[in-house]
Amino acid sequence: MGSSHKHGFGDLLDQHAPIICLLERREMRDTLFSWSITRLPGTVFTDHVDSPEVLARDLIHEAGHHWFNDALTAASVSFPENAAFYSPWRKTIRPAFGFLHACWAFSLTAIYSAQVVDTAPSPVQGFLRDYLTDQGRLLRDALPALADGITLITSVPLRDQLSKAVDAALRCTPGAVHLLPAQ
Repeated sequence: MGSSHKHGFGDLLDQHAPIICLLERREMRDTLFSWSITRLPGTVFTDHVDSPEVLARDLIHEAGHHWFNDALTAASVSFPENAAFYSPWRKTIRPAFGFLHACWAFSLTAIYSAQVVDTAPSPVQGFLRDYLTDQGRLLRDALPALADGITLITSVPLRDQLSKAVDAALRCTPGAVHLLPAQ
């Protein structure tokens, strides 16, 4: 995963996605599924296309989930069971845990995608540009809920890290705006 290392995500993948289980090979226009579970930390299951940039993007997403789980545990952060927010990614109400996970992981993938889009092969560039447009819209749609949800993270450094990641992601997507008020 040379691309992820070159763009600053190598340690994340080395530490939080060292086991990769490639599932189905798909076409770029197909929906790509990737997932991980807490019972197998560091293991990522993912569909793939013929693009190291797209594979790295999906691995960063799942490694981000593992990292966020570890960070929440290390900071002794837990969420009230009744705290839930609208997730534009799933178009449904999700528990705070899942919603904040999405904000973190999709921010990381947007940051990475913005870093590689201009040097990726032509068909991949279009795919990543569309992805960045979609993620920018979804992150902007999540901002009202995120402004409330982020306050549930009792660790100020972790809350700041999430806020900075979302801000960086929004700055590198089409229609960039400054998003979260200072915490």
